[in-house]
Amino acid sequence: MKSQEGIILYVGKAINLRNRVSSYFKNSTPLAPKIKLLVSQIYSIDYVVTTNESEALFLENQYIKEYQPKYNTKLKDNKTYPYIKISMRDPFPKVVKTRLKIDDGSLYFGPYVSTRQLTLLLTTIKNYFGIRRCQRINKKTAPCLYYHMNLCTAPCINKISEKDYKKLIKDIILLLEGNYKNLLRELTQQMQEKSAQLEFESAQKYKDKIAAINTLMENQRVENLSSSKNYDLFVFLQYNTKQLLQIFRIKKGYLVQNISFDIYSEDLEENENKFINSICQFYQRYPDYPDYIVYDEEINSKSFKEYMTNKGIKLIPVSEWKDKDLYIMVRQNAYYSLKRELEVKEDKDYNSIAIQLKDDLKLRRLPKSIIGIDISHLSGKQIVASMIYFLEGIPQKNQYRKFDIKTVPDNDDYASIREVVFRVFKRIKQEANSPDLVLIDGGRGQLNAAMDSLDKLQIEDQDILSLAKKEEIIYLPLMKEGIRLDEDNDGLKLLQQVRDEAHRFAVGFQRFKRKRIFK
Repeated sequence: MKSQEGIILYVGKAINLRNRVSSYFKNSTPLAPKIKLLVSQIYSIDYVVTTNESEALFLENQYIKEYQPKYNTKLKDNKTYPYIKISMRDPFPKVVKTRLKIDDGSLYFGPYVSTRQLTLLLTTIKNYFGIRRCQRINKKTAPCLYYHMNLCTAPCINKISEKDYKKLIKDIILLLEGNYKNLLRELTQQMQEKSAQLEFESAQKYKDKIAAINTLMENQRVENLSSSKNYDLFVFLQYNTKQLLQIFRIKKGYLVQNISFDIYSEDLEENENKFINSICQFYQRYPDYPDYIVYDEEINSKSFKEYMTNKGIKLIPVSEWKDKDLYIMVRQNAYYSLKRELEVKEDKDYNSIAIQLKDDLKLRRLPKSIIGIDISHLSGKQIVASMIYFLEGIPQKNQYRKFDIKTVPDNDDYASIREVVFRVFKRIKQEANSPDLVLIDGGRGQLNAAMDSLDKLQIEDQDILSLAKKEEIIYLPLMKEGIRLDEDNDGLKLLQQVRDEAHRFAVGFQRFKRKRIFK
């Protein structure tokens, strides 16, 4: 979340981004004073799509440490998520947990967001493969206790050769890279044997180890010497006349920046390479050059290649780059950026629709939040009602409500409307959070029934209307005659969308109840 000046205010993560972001802007959600202050300063929101939750947690951690956002209170210290380190320069490499990742010839796997599960994974590796646990290899006359417990291969007394030990390390690397099926098969077999022997406590331990491996093995990448280098990854996308350049900036092995860059063909000279031109424009704006540029477009310009070489930058086609998964993630983010821009460009401005609707219907308030109410029944029985909620033209499904009609035994639309409107607004009145507009599915009679409930609750300033099907006539409390808007009127289309959604939701609930009765 950024301010108008482009300052990063807050970094967060979400599985469902729409729900997470919209929760900050709902009138029904009570916000702490600090969050209210944050919301008041938000000008724009950027996002990065990741392949799994672990990557999201790690990226959140790195962004918070890089930018120190004002409204983030956690993860601002110097701690990072832990890695598994294999000291490859040792004749008998050691496998340990570390938070410090340096260029020392070691292999680093991770980061891992759950320290508890990482510890369990390391224990599994050490116990299963029998790797050494001592800090240094000192030649001894007798092995340690771990050897006698069959938990160590005892390289300290030459019980295993350097060559055979390296084979164990190779298997561990395969495991950490995701090739762990054989180990899981072995652990599963041991778990079943312990269970058959009624040793359930031991079986549970194997089960925990299996769960830890399944959870943590999410194809996290190996980082070695390249972690000391800086990379810029460029992806070019085009849809019709819209062109976009997506850049991921990786510094010291960490993704620190994600930038979308619009390309305007009218600014280019004839036969000018738009991809090369865009890269040059980008570095005019962001002059901190990387060690490597990874790209997916054809670059035939000799002068451009020479220029980058003189800057100390190596150009790498994506076909020659080892981390294809990361590049796929860049392309995915480029797609979402392009899709978002096209949607924003093509969508009609909701505010102008709301203003026009307010003027056409002489409403008191600008209808940004709209409630829709409808009744459904089966031959006059099993009467139910629905309440749906739209915010700036977008359905807020987490605020939809279903109602069983309790006080109306037989088919009486007006009485049913009175009950559901009374129940809805009794709660709304207590929360002091009324919508800008209420829409009742029906005609003048349904509107009058709803008004009876509002009068009973002494609510006098609520904008309310009804929209009748087929005729598409809008009825308002203070107008004797209904209003008929043009078929292509955007305000009418909005009201129809609300009414039809309320009807769909009510009918769906009624059918659900009917199935339960038949069962």
